[in-house]
Amino acid sequence: MNTLYKAIQHNDFQLFRESISSPEVDVNKQNSKGRTPLLHCLKRQRSDRFILALLESKCDVTLSDRNRTTPLFVALTDRRLTIASDDPDKKQYNLVGLNLVQYSLGLRDPDIFRLVWPSIDHRCMFDSEPAFLRRYFDSCIFSGDEFDLCLDMIMSSPLISTAFSFYKNKHINQSFYFDLLNAYARRSVEVERSRLYMIKSLWFISVDAADILAVYGAFGIDRETLFLVDHFERQGLTNNECNQKLALEFLKHLENNNKLELDEF
Repeated sequence: MNTLYKAIQHNDFQLFRESISSPEVDVNKQNSKGRTPLLHCLKRQRSDRFILALLESKCDVTLSDRNRTTPLFVALTDRRLTIASDDPDKKQYNLVGLNLVQYSLGLRDPDIFRLVWPSIDHRCMFDSEPAFLRRYFDSCIFSGDEFDLCLDMIMSSPLISTAFSFYKNKHINQSFYFDLLNAYARRSVEVERSRLYMIKSLWFISVDAADILAVYGAFGIDRETLFLVDHFERQGLTNNECNQKLALEFLKHLENNNKLELDEF
């Protein structure tokens, strides 16, 4: 029995931390039963600090034992991700779900995300990571179609308004519309498929000059830019010097765009 398994067996977290920090330790090494350290922790019902430490070490949640049981299956079927809302350890348990979701974004296969997302407390997710939507746009490596399907799961959350709080603090480099359209463009997915999310976002955030300028700078005059212009909150220009300057900058860009003709508007 190696040191890591010995620490799990004896519930010795100090020894566990010392072992897992060693570059010589393989966090996915399976024991005689085919269990990984993560699966062994779950089977032995060790505290979440063991679980979170392994997830932070990028362990594989899909490796199965001889009975074809995976850590992911155990996590989804025990109380860790279905804990009662009034449980005092709720946040600690939901951190497991948060880490599983974050882990899944670095995989090409979206199965883990699709399994975990419906099972976790979304408020805990959005509170723990206010910029979760941006993280999804920037870090997710799912294929185009899978990216779109999983984004639909996120946007369908009853608590999605909480996720938009990050974008309410407007900055030129913090535009939901730019992040959304750029994510679709990078994956060579039809940008028009993002229109539904642009429409839905209007319930939670407003369109201002910074959004228009950011999208125009990346994509020029297209349907999405014109959509933003059409839904621009013009009252935002009143007594807002920053928005006035951005709007003027956008107009100057249009004036210098030789491809535009007056009758296009």
